[in-house]
Amino acid sequence: MRQFLTVVPLVLASTSTSATPCRAFFCPATTLGARGRRQRPVAWTTRFGNTSPSSKSNSPLSATAPGQFESFDEKDSVISANVASSSSSQSVEHQHASQQRKRRPSQRRISRVEKFARLPIWPVWQGVFLFVASRLFGQEVAAKWEDEVGGRVCPNFFEPVSTDPFVLLVHHRHAFHNWDGIRYIQRTFFPEGFPAHPHRGFITVTYCLKGGLIHRDSLGIKQSYGAEERHNGKHVQWLTAGAGIQHEEMWDVLEPDKQDQGKWLWTSSQELYQIWLNLPAAYKMSSPDAWLLEKHSIDPNTSSRTNPTPNSTPIVTSDDGCTITTIVCGEHDGIRTPVKCPTNAAIIRVQFNCNNSYRKSGTSATTWTHVLPSTHETAIVYVRKGSVKIDGERIPPQHTVFLSPDGDELTIEASSNNEEAEILLLTGEPIREPISTQGSMVMNTPQEVQRAYMDYQRGNMGMPWDHKLSDDEWREHVKQNPSAY
Repeated sequence: MRQFLTVVPLVLASTSTSATPCRAFFCPATTLGARGRRQRPVAWTTRFGNTSPSSKSNSPLSATAPGQFESFDEKDSVISANVASSSSSQSVEHQHASQQRKRRPSQRRISRVEKFARLPIWPVWQGVFLFVASRLFGQEVAAKWEDEVGGRVCPNFFEPVSTDPFVLLVHHRHAFHNWDGIRYIQRTFFPEGFPAHPHRGFITVTYCLKGGLIHRDSLGIKQSYGAEERHNGKHVQWLTAGAGIQHEEMWDVLEPDKQDQGKWLWTSSQELYQIWLNLPAAYKMSSPDAWLLEKHSIDPNTSSRTNPTPNSTPIVTSDDGCTITTIVCGEHDGIRTPVKCPTNAAIIRVQFNCNNSYRKSGTSATTWTHVLPSTHETAIVYVRKGSVKIDGERIPPQHTVFLSPDGDELTIEASSNNEEAEILLLTGEPIREPISTQGSMVMNTPQEVQRAYMDYQRGNMGMPWDHKLSDDEWREHVKQNPSAY
């Protein structure tokens, strides 16, 4: 555990917060009155003698009893006035209905924009160089260099009440060089990855963009996944911690990048997102499990649009080839992932290829639109690279945008036609339950968090193992120290 606390930046800043259920956001509902049977104008009733003595009204017509008009001219005048009023009322109602039909979807607005600290790691010296470069040449220049060479990690420490159901987003970008002498010294006391550590009460979604990871856990499951050809398209791990699990994630650095294969000096690039997604109280003590999701390109002209392959992440390319949308969970443009999750949420990656030579002339090649479910009050956009426009405001790379809870559509536009851009979109329905987090546990109360750590110390989640163990030694360890869950 001590190794884990020194390795994982997101645990270094472990905090304990206890929150009451977050207040619901109330949007003024548009209520249309029910249309009952339309009554005949009172003047018509008066004229044909059908007025009941008990019928009373605040209308000016009620001031004159039936048969008390001073002249037919006065009667006709009153009737004409009432008919005109009725016609005007009908016209207003028709106009209102027409406006409702033609109403454009309301856009999500920016609530606030934040830039979280980026910490130097893997390799540290490269991250320090990027920090100095950001001060000398600006943050956007450093962001471009980081995308090229790596060396930093950025934990987005969310406020769980306001970002419910999302607890944490971490963006890793690292590089492991076979020619880096400091690396071989550092890894003797600082492992290249995340040795065995426990979780309870939430889901971790690990989405690899470059490189990959090797996973082993207290259930006896071993997995290899990532973004390279050797991973066979399995690029996302969906781990439900539930009642409790220990797992180890070590960087898959045994092979060089594709462009460095066959060279004496090479680099193994690594990049990923890790997202902590909260679970409702009723599911926090569910059975733990881990499975991999595979890339699956969607052909809009086939049934795969409505029936994606099980355990897959549908990938949709726009007709002009300028946007690529990967749906990890949730739904976009009528395409829903087969992932079953008790938390109502969506995780979507969007790549803008503004230089695409197949872009159709006269089309808006850099605009992407997403319709949000009415229950998804939480919406967060992380700009990985490039810059985009949201709500008319330019958002630089490596910034996090928190959107307003109301609005049923989100439009994102790449800010420039000569650069690539990419964003990660997180949306979800707030669980609205108390939340308490400490270290690697996410529960409802501080008492439940303490109970989780007691169960871990008692070995109920299995016993931690040394990351240097061979697979046979690790399997024997798990067999001798089984998890209670």
